[in-house]
Amino acid sequence: MKKILYVFTIISFSIFAHTINAQDYSLLLKDNIFTPESNIQNFNKTFLEEELVNSYYYRIIQFESIPKRTVQSQLKKLGIELLDYVPNKAYVASIHKSFPLNEFSKNGIRSVIEIPNSLKIHQNLIERPLGEHAVKGEYVEIIIQFYKNLDHETVLNLCRKEQIVVLAQNNHNNFLRARIPIAKIEAIAKLPFISHISIVPPENLPDDSNGRGMHRANAIDVDYLGGRNYDGTGISVQVRDDGIVGPHIDFKGRLEEVSNTNGGTHGDGVGGILAGAGNRN
Repeated sequence: MKKILYVFTIISFSIFAHTINAQDYSLLLKDNIFTPESNIQNFNKTFLEEELVNSYYYRIIQFESIPKRTVQSQLKKLGIELLDYVPNKAYVASIHKSFPLNEFSKNGIRSVIEIPNSLKIHQNLIERPLGEHAVKGEYVEIIIQFYKNLDHETVLNLCRKEQIVVLAQNNHNNFLRARIPIAKIEAIAKLPFISHISIVPPENLPDDSNGRGMHRANAIDVDYLGGRNYDGTGISVQVRDDGIVGPHIDFKGRLEEVSNTNGGTHGDGVGGILAGAGNRN
């Protein structure tokens, strides 16, 4: 009887916990947690013309439950594309200006919320002083993340219009490196095509000059009596990576190059860990 009661208690608690979780509509934003009101039954808010980018505007859409792929596909056909997940049960979404308001009450949508500016600015652009590595007089260098349903050419044109100086972009993802006036950080974050901005990371610094210590090679080939003396003699390791390795002083006398393509430097890093002499980083 006790076993039956124990099992029943566990099952009841699991069902209760699942029910509570299923009803959790709190939005877990980086600087705030709140539960938006269900506003879809009387939703009548439209958009401002200046919010439109290629006929789309952007909102957080929360669902009664996470929509299945079939629902997401249907919404996309109607003019809503779900871009990034926001816990719980919500997405940053692009909405076509022609999307009819009465459709919001369908497809399990619970609430439509304007995107707060605080969600678009990283803390490292709010705190003062700003990182010295990124400040150039009255300007600061930032990373811009734009909404991923926008094409690069559209975004570059919008940046020029807003006097945002684009320093680097690669056409492969939705990130740009740019320079903006420090006084306009919040105004630029509010721009409708921008998803997020943050300060550029500092430049990479060379590792400690003691390469043997960094790779712990000094622990397996030591110069004191009774220690390990593994120096790799007679051992060969094949590295299949992104192409030609080196030239580098650490590979002198240690490398048999068989590749004839050069696709990057990842192979140099892997080869250095495996067989680098530790002469120079």
